[in-house]
Amino acid sequence: MTTLISNMTDAVFFVTGFVTTQSADMLANQIAHAKRRDSQTPKEMLGTFFKSQSLKLSLFTILTLSIMNFSPDHAHWTLAGIIFSSFTNKFLFNRKEKYESKHAYGN
Repeated sequence: MTTLISNMTDAVFFVTGFVTTQSADMLANQIAHAKRRDSQTPKEMLGTFFKSQSLKLSLFTILTLSIMNFSPDHAHWTLAGIIFSSFTNKFLFNRKEKYESKHAYGN
């Protein structure tokens, strides 16, 4: 029974690490949504984009460090989930790029 609980806890922290990047992205989009909608010029839009990217990175760092600080015994599973998430996103993005036409958005 102890090993089952331990394995389930490890799986929960792995999934938490996997979802951390997506949750930071959604939080940053929700915070910057009103500002992005009000920007009119391309310069303002670009500034808002970079602010939302830095906000996403800050939220990701805060979430990751708080999870790792909350349970240092399972921090390696959180990091494994984050690494697996980044590899999965890279693989899926490369697959999408491979089958998408290169000149679909060109002039």
